[in-house]
Amino acid sequence: MKNLIVFKLLFVLFLASCNNKTQLSKDAHLGFWSGYDSDNKLVTLQLNSDGTAKLTTDNNTLDSNFQINDISMELRYLIDYTQNPIQLDLIIKEKESGKNI
Repeated sequence: MKNLIVFKLLFVLFLASCNNKTQLSKDAHLGFWSGYDSDNKLVTLQLNSDGTAKLTTDNNTLDSNFQINDISMELRYLIDYTQNPIQLDLIIKEKESGKNI
């Protein structure tokens, strides 16, 4: 009987420890990420600590300083760690006005 009580207690503690979510570091996403698109072409994504990003596909690059119709733009990102799976938003902003495109 005593062994059964000890076993139940250990089992409850084990289940409780499995239920805890591992906290990801808020900078775990920083760095270089790469993969291949549906045409099997390399795509790279760099996430910087200042919230800027650099996305490269083929010979095209969007980063913290590019132009669209002579307007200075920047690529930024937001990460929502409260979602499962974690959500990543890439945002193009006009540098001067700060307006999202």
